[in-house]
Amino acid sequence: MYEIKSEAFSRQYEIYDSQSKLLAKFEKVSGFFSSAAYRLSSYETSMPAWEWIAVVMGVNAIIKRNNSAAANSGGAT
Repeated sequence: MYEIKSEAFSRQYEIYDSQSKLLAKFEKVSGFFSSAAYRLSSYETSMPAWEWIAVVMGVNAIIKRNNSAAANSGGAT
C-alpha cells in the first residue's frame, strides 16, 4: 500500500510506503498551455521506473477529471 501526499494547490507530490518511507516524488513542471510534464525522482531501486510513471499518469488523469468537472459545474464543488 502506498500513500500519495501533496499540499493543497501544490504541484509537488510525494509517495510513501506503509512505514512512511519516502519512495518517490514528482512535480508538475509545465502544462499550462501544453500537455502536462512531470519531473520524477525515485528513491526505491526495487520499484521499476515505469511503475512510478503509471502512478504519475494516474494522478494527472485524476487532476484533469477534477478540473473538467469543476469547469462544467460552474466552479462549484
